[in-house]
Amino acid sequence: EALKAAFVRQPDPDTLEHCADAMAHLLDLADTARGAVLGLADGLHTELMGLVPRLSADASQAGAADIPPADALLAVATRLRILAKACDVSLCRVRGFCASLLGLLDDRADALARGAQPVVGPLLAVTLLELLVLVLMRHAAALIQPDPLPHCVVHDPIDRSELQLAPTAARDFCKVVAALLQADGVPQVRAAAFASAVAVLTAWSNAVSFTDAARGDGAKQDEAPWLRLEDELAEALCGHLGDVLTEANGVPPDSGRFVSEELGTTANASAFSQLFWALQQSLSAYG
Repeated sequence: EALKAAFVRQPDPDTLEHCADAMAHLLDLADTARGAVLGLADGLHTELMGLVPRLSADASQAGAADIPPADALLAVATRLRILAKACDVSLCRVRGFCASLLGLLDDRADALARGAQPVVGPLLAVTLLELLVLVLMRHAAALIQPDPLPHCVVHDPIDRSELQLAPTAARDFCKVVAALLQADGVPQVRAAAFASAVAVLTAWSNAVSFTDAARGDGAKQDEAPWLRLEDELAEALCGHLGDVLTEANGVPPDSGRFVSEELGTTANASAFSQLFWALQQSLSAYG
């Protein structure tokens, strides 16, 4: 309960990361901790879903002392993102949750394509992309891997009806990412969109391949649902990669560079998490 209270009140992301890791360890040690973490995740989920409709409402309706909906949504989404990295409690929801976040990202891409000012800022867009990737990757593994329950989902019971929506949600995610790659002028958002698409497609492909290899010559199983790389997304990914390589060729050899921690060990964050941390730090530093 103390960690739960600190997670809600603390504004510092590094502190939130430590709180989430501590809660994950407690979940592994004692099942009695599950209720507190479930309550925390449910509360954040409910708060986020209540803020989404307010984001597109007329800003003049808010009082002078009110926190802007965009800032409040960023704070809640950041906590859910950090919680999702540490544990999977109460995040096995596709219906409504993923659709709402995808709608926000799609609204940003559409506004930018029309030359309008988007209500979703760059930092919120990057945060939502990372959160969606974490949820979709977990759903992909749970949907594709055979029983018994996959090890990637250890804290939350699986809702099979929700899992059936995962392929559609992943395809919609790829369409939104392609739109962001084509329309967004913020380099950090395009980098996040590129990494998100690669992460989801790779995770889906690996889950199918590993599951097929584990089945071997056993009993016939239903064919695993593939997430295919559509032409629109492929063209957007290739275009962004070309831009990155062109830009990299113009960087002086003696310039500073980001050095990641040693990969391939659970003691350090994944390359995906390190990249998104760097993108969020960059956007926070420049506003």
